[in-house]
Amino acid sequence: MKPTIWVLLGALLVSVAAAADPMRFELTDGSFFSGEIIAVVAGELTIDSPALGRVRIAQSHIASMTPISAAATPEPTPVPAPPSATRPAANTEEMQALAQIMMSDPALQEQISNLSANPLMREILSDPELMQQVLAGDLEALSRDPRIQRLAEDPAVRRVSETLGE
Repeated sequence: MKPTIWVLLGALLVSVAAAADPMRFELTDGSFFSGEIIAVVAGELTIDSPALGRVRIAQSHIASMTPISAAATPEPTPVPAPPSATRPAANTEEMQALAQIMMSDPALQEQISNLSANPLMREILSDPELMQQVLAGDLEALSRDPRIQRLAEDPAVRRVSETLGE
């Protein structure tokens, strides 16, 4: 089944976030560690940490995450709750599957890397509420956001869609 543009955009946002700068994670118990997000699947993050190796941790155990390259007093990004029965988990699974395809294709990885510098993409990625909608698979809310609508028209996003054969 061909994914909708909203699923594609959600997967693209997940891919760009995963390819972005290493993050500093604050856990709900007050401890911290750093690493790069490898995947977000079914309410669980897989993170490559220089100190801990590959870590799998439930989103519910992460209080906030901050890009390591951020300013000295960055605003932490609250981590959304994993999808619940009221959230469209099927959309989340479809976005994660598409994000995995994107991250495993070298041509798409290059396009994703280029998109990470896009000012609109950076604005979207820095909005905790919007990223919560992405991670929750809330395609209805995403489709109403004017920034997501503009991103859907971006030529670089269209090239990703064409590369995927959409």
